[in-house]
Amino acid sequence: MAMNNVYYRATHLMEDEELKKLPARLRINIIGKPGIPKVDFELMSFAVSAISGCGQCMTSHAHELRKAGVTTEGIQSALKIAAVIQATQAALKIQQF
Repeated sequence: MAMNNVYYRATHLMEDEELKKLPARLRINIIGKPGIPKVDFELMSFAVSAISGCGQCMTSHAHELRKAGVTTEGIQSALKIAAVIQATQAALKIQQF
């Protein structure tokens, strides 16, 4: 997931339409069979994408979540959880100094 976040965030931020047209060809086999319910995988993927700051990935995962019946409030909850996780990680990092 992290490699997709880096790749798609970069191509989204760049103004190179030719680069955007190229296939990523990054393989994440777990997406097809994550080993957990698909909606849980999408919620986690959405949160990871939020932490990584990949708008294109967040949009894609939010679309899949809505297709699975997750409400806007449910998507917002995943975003809030991601924000708390990121803030906690930052606080712990500061505390180490």
